[in-house]
Order: sequence, then C-alpha cells, then structure tokens
Amino acid sequence: MSGETGADLGQVTGMVSKEVIAGGIDVRVVRLEEIDDRTMREWLELEQRALEPNAYLSPRLVVPAVRHLGFGGSVLLLCLERAERTGPRLVGVGAFQSLARSRHFPLPHLRAFRSPHSYLSGLLVGAEEAGSALRAFFRFLRGPDCPWHGVAFYDRSGGDELDRGLTAAAVDAGAAWFEIARTRRAVFVPAEAGERYVERVLGRDGAKNFRRRRRRLEEIGPVEWRSTASDDAEAARRFIDLEHLGWRGERGRSLKVRPGHAAFFEEMTRAFGAAGQGFFTELRVRERAIASTINLIAQDVGFAFKLGWDPAYARYSPGLLNELELLRNAPQRWPHLRYFDSGADEGSFIDRLWSGRRTLVSGIYATSSLGKQAARCLGAARRVKRWLRGGPVPR
Repeated sequence: MSGETGADLGQVTGMVSKEVIAGGIDVRVVRLEEIDDRTMREWLELEQRALEPNAYLSPRLVVPAVRHLGFGGSVLLLCLERAERTGPRLVGVGAFQSLARSRHFPLPHLRAFRSPHSYLSGLLVGAEEAGSALRAFFRFLRGPDCPWHGVAFYDRSGGDELDRGLTAAAVDAGAAWFEIARTRRAVFVPAEAGERYVERVLGRDGAKNFRRRRRRLEEIGPVEWRSTASDDAEAARRFIDLEHLGWRGERGRSLKVRPGHAAFFEEMTRAFGAAGQGFFTELRVRERAIASTINLIAQDVGFAFKLGWDPAYARYSPGLLNELELLRNAPQRWPHLRYFDSGADEGSFIDRLWSGRRTLVSGIYATSSLGKQAARCLGAARRVKRWLRGGPVPR
C-alpha cells in the first residue's frame, strides 16, 4: 500500500470549516505534533465518554506511536469542536494519514491511523454528541475545499452504535461506503467467565490435559499467577524479554529489536498504568516469569494487547496456562468490564478459548463523485478477480 502524502499538509493543517457544519460543530485539522495542551486534555476526557470505547485511539497509545515508530509529521488529527461560551470543546477526534493513493483507492484520501500495534480503528465521538459530530465529519469531507476523495477504515467495529451512526451520517452527507472485508474477532465477557467457563471451552479432556501440565510445572517449583498495573517498569522489561524469546525474536519482529518499539511500549504501558487503565498478567515459576500478557482498558472494555512466553517451558504451554488463569480470575478481578477484545485475527488460537465474537469491517467512505466512481470500479474488479479464483463473490 502506498504511503505517499496525498495533499499538501502545509495547506490542510490549520484548516477549519468555514461555517458551522452541523449542530454548532466546526472541524479543525492539525498535525498531531502541534496539538496544544487544551486539545490533549480534552482528548483524554473524550476517551472516557466516547460512544465506542477504543484503547487504540487513546492519546496514551497514539502519541507514543507517532513519537517512536517513524511516522514523522504524517499524522493528522481531525478535531470536531463545538463552540461554547468558554471556548471550543472537543466532541470528536480522529487520527489519520493523508495518502495520494492506495491499493484499495486510486485517489487522494485519508486513512484512519494504524500503528504496527493498533488492532481497532475508528473515531472517538462523545456519546451525547455522536450524531451531530459524525454529520460534521462527513459534511466537512464533502465540502468544496476538501482535498480528499474518501476516508478508509481498516478493522473498525461493525454492527454497533458507532457503525450505525457512521452509516446514517454518511448517507445524510451524500457519502457512500464501499466494504472491502468483514471478519469476526474473539471476545469474552468477564461476568460469564470463571472455572465453569474454562471447563466448557476446553472440554473435559482438554481441561484434564491442562491440569496435568500445571501439575508438572509445579514439580519444578511454586507456580504463581498475578496481575500488576502496567506502569510497573520491571514487568514491562520482563514482557519485552519474554516476547523476544519467541518467534518474533527469531524473525526480527520483537519489540526489543525493532528500533523505537521498546521505547513506544514502555511509554505507552506507563501512561495506561498510571491512569489505572492497563495491567500485566504473569505466570511465574519459582518467582520467575515464564509467560506474560499486557492488557489495556478503555471505559468498560478490556483490550488484550500482546503476549509473550518462554519457549524453554513450551512443553507446559505457559502462554495458554496464563490465558486460562485470566479467564478463571476475570469475574473477580474485572467485574466492571463488559467484555475483553482479543485483538486477534480470525482463526487465531484464542478463538477456541474466547467464545464470544464481534464484527469488524474494513472499507472506504467515498466522499466525492469521482471517488464513488473509482470505488465502484475497483469493487467490480475485486469481484471479478474473486470469481476467476473460484471464491465467493460478494454482491
């Protein structure tokens, strides 16, 4: 996919809608590096009242990702602001990159921000202001001075309130959605988890097998499972080391070896932990961590972010034992969370353990006449290609 800049960022940054677009809301475009303290404070506050909780759109993740992962000045914020007596108030925000073209769209467009460690895209809009904020977003993109012909989202939520709000606002503004892919992601509900849940998803023989692995691990020494806030610097370093021991380290894809990725991880986990919105889980033998996960929280939703384990203990399945302990302990530790999002691709091993599902969609909102024509042509070409390959042809 091309990452070429689509519009002159010097012209579009600082751009403000020339008139109140919808419900008294203006749209302001700013480089991420140039946001002021007020915008940052209101972004953090908006995260706590957003229509759809999304830890991947938190400034606690986006800002460190842009700082450490080589994005330079390419990330733009579209700030949706309502005029109030005390000044503008942020009611919606989206992080984007401006592309000249991409594999899925041949015209200048916006692509919702995705770092190498982002597993859910979308927008943050206040629950109470969602309708007017989303209408302002699309009417801005449909405006005569807008340099983009569309906006792409990959792996955003489907079938929920945000999806319905985006659909209604797009139709109202005259934009059109062109879907590229639809997948199902594993989730689990803490209130439904616990020992019986584990027995059910594993089955009698599977549960017996993992109890045997646990007993054999206990023959080495005392086994302990624990969770700790993600601003624990030592736990963060242990996680980085464990992840590096596995296949990611072998393939040069671990946090430890990729420039800037460990710094991103440490800054991000520290910020979430300090806010009470992040935690590690560890499986330990003789006081040594042999498996670890890092999890993030946005409002009442948990997000399983990453996992690592020591392959020297592979015969005991330490990564799976750690995941099973999370399921066993979830009702007591995190009763306030509605569900955990696995962040995993469809078909992952976690599908067996997490029985719930949520829908994710990827596609492009075409916001100009030319954009709609281009999207229709590319969609037809994809259908023909799938037909020639003998696969299902979506209508």
